[in-house]
Amino acid sequence: MPLPAATLLQTVASMTLAVVLAWLGLFTVMKRMSFVADGIAHASLAGVALGLLLKVEPLCMALAFSLAVGCVIFYLERRTPLPVDAIITLLFTASLAVGILLMSREGGDVEALEAALFGDIAAISSADVITIAVLSLGVVLFLARWYQQLAFMIFDRASAYVAGIPVDRLQLGFYLAMVVAIVLGIQAYGVLLVGALMVIPASAAKLVAHSLHGALALTALFALLIVAAGLPLASAFALPASAVVVLTGVILFTFVMGVSRFAFARRW
Repeated sequence: MPLPAATLLQTVASMTLAVVLAWLGLFTVMKRMSFVADGIAHASLAGVALGLLLKVEPLCMALAFSLAVGCVIFYLERRTPLPVDAIITLLFTASLAVGILLMSREGGDVEALEAALFGDIAAISSADVITIAVLSLGVVLFLARWYQQLAFMIFDRASAYVAGIPVDRLQLGFYLAMVVAIVLGIQAYGVLLVGALMVIPASAAKLVAHSLHGALALTALFALLIVAAGLPLASAFALPASAVVVLTGVILFTFVMGVSRFAFARRW
């Protein structure tokens, strides 16, 4: 039985988001800054709450707020001796506190807040699909143009400077691309779980890949497998899609880790 057009579009949008998040996640895992994804996702909650309070589209407000947070992270990382994880902790806890205060005001939309926290793939509209397609394409084009320089910058920042790579602008661009992808992913996977879509496929790929190109290919494959397996399971058992997708990813990661350890043991 063919899927309804709306469900098919939602599935394609979810898979697109999963691949884009996973590709960005590969670079965060390589740089050992996976916590940044969760920090930005949690910080966006203040933007969602502000949008609900002002009767403005919550995801648009979350995007604007999170882009500002990304710029602040970049500025503080360059201008202070604080490590990036400390900066993220300060910003996301402050933003989370602001979000809670805003939502505690009379007229706070609890249902909308829950949707932002846990995601709702079924709520993705045709207009959302177009937005996801356009912005995801922008992120993919950014990665296609700069992925080799990003990897060089991550492994040896000083040499990247010497080689003439615009390290500071590239890092800012990466933060902003990550913000865009995370905020888009919130609608499907929620604030609490969107970070897992960045980390799980990339971590699984890193266990078995032997090159950057291989890691990028495997990351996309694993992201697609996670969503393709998780969504039907969620539908069949009437369970929250985002939670099932993430747990499917954890199972896949565990399997890949077992295979990689077995293969390593066989070599010796």
